[in-house]
Amino acid sequence: MSPRLRAVIGLVVVALAAAVVAVLLRDDGRTATETSPEPVRLVVGGRPLMIPRNAVRFADQRVPGPQTRIDLALSWPELEGRTEATAARFDTPDYARDIVHLTLRPRHEGADGAARLATVYARFFIGEPWEGPGGLQGRRLAPKSGYSDEEIFFETGVVRPFVARCFPLVPGEPAAMCLSDALHGAISAELRFPKALLGDWRALDAALEGRLAGWGIETR
Repeated sequence: MSPRLRAVIGLVVVALAAAVVAVLLRDDGRTATETSPEPVRLVVGGRPLMIPRNAVRFADQRVPGPQTRIDLALSWPELEGRTEATAARFDTPDYARDIVHLTLRPRHEGADGAARLATVYARFFIGEPWEGPGGLQGRRLAPKSGYSDEEIFFETGVVRPFVARCFPLVPGEPAAMCLSDALHGAISAELRFPKALLGDWRALDAALEGRLAGWGIETR
């Protein structure tokens, strides 16, 4: 083997080793917890946001600058990130009833929950409506809809209603988690929360609007 070939192989080996180390460090750091509420400047959909570090779930999303998405975990009803005092609430092995998850993404062409209510969900309603938590109307979805065992809860009598799609964590079991999403200017915000909080939807919706506005996100 020529000295030049050995040198090339050596460089390749070094590069591969460096790549493996980088991946390991990135993966280890991705789940690193944070308790500092110091704001970090993140850019989503071209909009600069100031979000507390301890609200952002993953370390690689706490890096200042543009992000393709931001995943957050917030306590309820405070809507604040992890602190040393509240760490146990965030570390519950199963879904905790007082922790909600929020995902922020650049807005793409498409609809939010309020628009899908009329254009998608309503076409697959089966059975009679019923009064859900907090005065919301509940409807079941047909199995052929692709949302088997799922339920839709929505505000009636308004132009842009609150809408939540609730689903079981295990097939065949009752719905336990809910998703609610809305478009805010250049940003799409998706909230995932335990169905046990659905009765507090008005307070949750209002508190989230206030928190988003405080971070620099356009609200309704």
